[in-house]
Amino acid sequence: MNKEISYTTHINENKGNRVEFWIINFDYADGGEYIAKLFCEEYGMQMGDKLEGIYFSIIRIYSNTEIYEVLWDEDIGNSVYSIKEDEASINELERRLNYILEKLNKKWCRLCIQSKEISI
Repeated sequence: MNKEISYTTHINENKGNRVEFWIINFDYADGGEYIAKLFCEEYGMQMGDKLEGIYFSIIRIYSNTEIYEVLWDEDIGNSVYSIKEDEASINELERRLNYILEKLNKKWCRLCIQSKEISI
């Protein structure tokens, strides 16, 4: 049974107390790319090049007013944070992330139901 995809707020002290939203139950290495794609589709954002390391990848997504980075890290999975660290940008990112995860959970649920119907 699949668990609901959600997030937790993390304050990254190693990055100047950056507010990060760690995505729970969506630990796929290419999951960050999919999340970035959803942000682009829903909010008209653009996707920059993917920076890949051995144990991480980062994708920058941006619009005229916002810049986010979607990070996949071997230890924490997928997360997203705002380059702008002001309260309004962080609140907007959280609002948008809630909507994206709601869509993901609906899609995930439909896929699970279809999978069960096929296996019956």
